[in-house]
Amino acid sequence: MGKKEEAKAKEGGFDENRSQLEERISVVEQGLVRCGIRVVRLGTEEAIELAYKAFNPGETEKPIN
Repeated sequence: MGKKEEAKAKEGGFDENRSQLEERISVVEQGLVRCGIRVVRLGTEEAIELAYKAFNPGETEKPIN
């Protein structure tokens, strides 16, 4: 198998995995909405900030000097 064929195979696998992940996300979103929970998808920076604050709770309370 050539490099181009390998790259296409990897890209196809990535696209399939992404599609499956999107479907799973939709199922979770629907379940949360049915429970009365508002759902908002976060962007990359928002997700990073949320994770940072979750794992470093004291850091966000300290004033920056």
